[in-house]
Amino acid sequence: MSTSGGTPAKGSTEVAPNERSTKPKGEKKVTFLTQRLDHLFETVHPKGRGPFSYQEVADAILEVVGADPDGKAPISPSYIWQLRSGMKENPTRRHIALLAAFFDVSPLYFFEDTHQLGVEQIELDRILQDPKVHALSRAAAGLSDASLDAVLTLVQSLHGIESGAHQKTSAAD
Repeated sequence: MSTSGGTPAKGSTEVAPNERSTKPKGEKKVTFLTQRLDHLFETVHPKGRGPFSYQEVADAILEVVGADPDGKAPISPSYIWQLRSGMKENPTRRHIALLAAFFDVSPLYFFEDTHQLGVEQIELDRILQDPKVHALSRAAAGLSDASLDAVLTLVQSLHGIESGAHQKTSAAD
C-alpha cells in the first residue's frame, strides 16, 4: 500500500521505483498492458544508451504537455511503474495517450482487441525513423538476393565488431 505521496507505506512489501529504475521490482502481474510497456521500455530509447527511467518518461511528458490545471504533473514516475508492474490495470485514456506519444506509437498499441498492431511492425517503424537506416533500406531495395545476402552479412559483421568494441570499452572502465 502506498502513502498519498506515492511512496510505499511503512511495513509494505511494495517497492517503489527510484529515479534510474527501468524494470518493475518484486511481484509482477503479467497483463497485455505490462507486456506492451515492457516492450516499449526495452526497445524504444536513443541509440547507445539503456532504457528510459520512469522519472525521465514523466519529466519528458511534463515538458511537452505542461502541468495539469491543479499544478500537478500529468503522470508520475510511480504511476508509470505501477502500470508496468501490473499494480494498476486500468489507465485513463489520457494516460494511454501520453505514454503512446512519448514512445511514438499509436494509443491503439495498448489495446489487445481493438487494433492488431504487431510488435514487429512497431519496432520496424521505430527503426526506420533513423534517416541513415531508412536510406540504407531504400538503397538495398531492388538488389538481387545474392547482393542482399552480402549486405546482410556485412551488417551482421559490423554489429559483431561494434558489440565487441563496446564490450572491451566497458571492461576497461
